[in-house]
Amino acid sequence: MKIYEDWFFETYLPVAQKLPGKKVLIGDLSLRVIDACRENDIEYVCFPPNSTDKKQPLDVGFFAQMKMAWRKQLTYYEERDPNALLLRKTEFPQMLKELLMTLYPREHLPTAFRKYGLYPIDRNEVLVRIPSILTTKAMVSDLDASLLKTLEVRRFGDPSKKKPRGKKDSCWTEPLSSGGG
Repeated sequence: MKIYEDWFFETYLPVAQKLPGKKVLIGDLSLRVIDACRENDIEYVCFPPNSTDKKQPLDVGFFAQMKMAWRKQLTYYEERDPNALLLRKTEFPQMLKELLMTLYPREHLPTAFRKYGLYPIDRNEVLVRIPSILTTKAMVSDLDASLLKTLEVRRFGDPSKKKPRGKKDSCWTEPLSSGGG
């Protein structure tokens, strides 16, 4: 499934083709999309590896505030009715309206886009957020070591845990069936 390519060819490209002059699109690597951009006078800028999350101003400028406000509302809802296990459908629209009234995207979004160097364009702000090659290599190394350790524990058991006395090693740690036979 190529959701990004579907969006590009079905939504973005038809609109971009109608706009005069050069356009810029920033995104993840897709050779098909890059070829189409060249054919349609669109500059395509790829994100460097391990950097997509470093350039998400909406996450910082909008969604983070929304999540905090929503959690606050849910906590208040739970305090009002400690027996409520779920949010009632009848109360959701009012809570959503209250949530939207507490958000001020016009205040947060410009700051987030500026912080990430996306508007106005500031190459230094963008570069500061991209992990260095050394950091990336260290993360990969740590991930490799952690994954190997997890696989070893799954296969051979945790060597730090002592085996119970008097029990023999066995492949099966639980009975195969609960019935007799």
